[in-house]
Amino acid sequence: MAFLTALGALVALLAAAYTHLFIYKQWTLPCRNVKGPEPVSLLFGNLLHLVRHHDLAQQMADWAKIYGHTYRYRVLLGKPRICTIDPAAINYILSHTEIFVKPSAGRKYLASFLGNGLLVAEGADHKRQRRVLNQCFNQQAIKDLLPIFYDKAEELSEKLLGLVEEDPQNEAAPTPTKPEGIQIGGRKIDVMKYIAMCTIDIIGLAGFGYELDSLSGTKNEMAEAFKKMFSSFGPLAIVQALIPGASLIPTKNMKDRRASLATTERVGRRLLAERKAAVHADHVESVNKIDVVGKDLLSVCVRANMAADLKPENRLSDKEVLDQISTFMFAGNETTSTALTWTLSLLSRHPEIQDQLREECLAVSTPRPSFEEISAMPILAGVVHEGLRLYPPVPVLIQEAQQDTIIPLDTPIEGRNGQMMDHIKVSKGTAFTTAYSNVHCAERTWGTDAASFRPSRHFQAKAESEGKGSEASAGGVWGNILTFSGGVRGCIGYRMATG
Repeated sequence: MAFLTALGALVALLAAAYTHLFIYKQWTLPCRNVKGPEPVSLLFGNLLHLVRHHDLAQQMADWAKIYGHTYRYRVLLGKPRICTIDPAAINYILSHTEIFVKPSAGRKYLASFLGNGLLVAEGADHKRQRRVLNQCFNQQAIKDLLPIFYDKAEELSEKLLGLVEEDPQNEAAPTPTKPEGIQIGGRKIDVMKYIAMCTIDIIGLAGFGYELDSLSGTKNEMAEAFKKMFSSFGPLAIVQALIPGASLIPTKNMKDRRASLATTERVGRRLLAERKAAVHADHVESVNKIDVVGKDLLSVCVRANMAADLKPENRLSDKEVLDQISTFMFAGNETTSTALTWTLSLLSRHPEIQDQLREECLAVSTPRPSFEEISAMPILAGVVHEGLRLYPPVPVLIQEAQQDTIIPLDTPIEGRNGQMMDHIKVSKGTAFTTAYSNVHCAERTWGTDAASFRPSRHFQAKAESEGKGSEASAGGVWGNILTFSGGVRGCIGYRMATG
């Protein structure tokens, strides 16, 4: 009898949950008139379909063709999410950071290993951090870092040449070359692995003046700590970060993360103490903002943070400065190596553009051109631009509304009731997905060849541009694309990434 009573209570509870989540909440949604694919699962919505699809961007592009530039799909427990490639909607979301923020679950997960650095902070904290860190990424600061970029690029070149010559000390690729892939004078190389080594070394030196020695193969505790920390991503790590008390479970993942965090904090505190001591030694009485010139970004950050004309309430705490070290490493390492790898892949598939780029590079008279000389290379700029447009390392942005609001649309959509909509109403808690890859391949903006690799589109005169689309654009902090996002939360390091 007790069993039947308990079973009945459970059934009633499940029925009530179903009614609340899948009937009442769906019926009362302000955006319920927005079309979208039907969920394939009550529990997971459309997530399983997206996960199983071999090309996430293509699936979202297919949905956009069916339902319009703005559509609704469902995630865990049927929760609605709006996906848009509409430039007006995207501009509204990016320019209203007081309304749209990272979802709380995502922020909590990132904070578990990055702390409250620039990538995680919101509101007043983000504004205060950004004000200080802007000094680290101005054009002069990036120019000062050029020697580091060249040193490591040359080291990478030597490493790759050694692999071509079958260096026995290093593995060129994890899998053997197929007979049809063998070429005289060449060798199959896992370039992403070695580009990642190069970028982590650059970020170590440029970011906080620390030699990580990845390319040289020397064991380094800081490099190993970052490697373990960032390789701990996965379903278990997310569960332990989001569920209260789950982090107390002594899994190998959690042990590795805690050990890594302990190492990065210990070394980071030592580096921070050294930078602060150096600043005190150079400027015993005061530090003026005009004096904020340094090589590594940590030094610039410390000097900017200690400037005499910076109000105490606007300064960063030592903990906030330390959080930027992990943030720099996380935000700049894999994203850069991924972007470079895809760009090399594009060049390998377009040998004629590869030849044009090589000719332009060989025409430069010095092996270490200046910042201005690099800026005057249109083919190089076009290749970089196209690589970042077609293969953004972070393909989607997810933001969550903190209050009810109305989103304007540049392209009206047809609602479920058949009426056209030039805006959509959303309630607090509604999440928005911006599919960067789809935005970047919109024919309306980029023309009929939007999906093609054509670097000349970025330096040809408009009159000469083939298949040019209209100027409707979602903006972005760099190059009319969203690879580095946009608005006041746009990537602060875009100059370092693009030159």
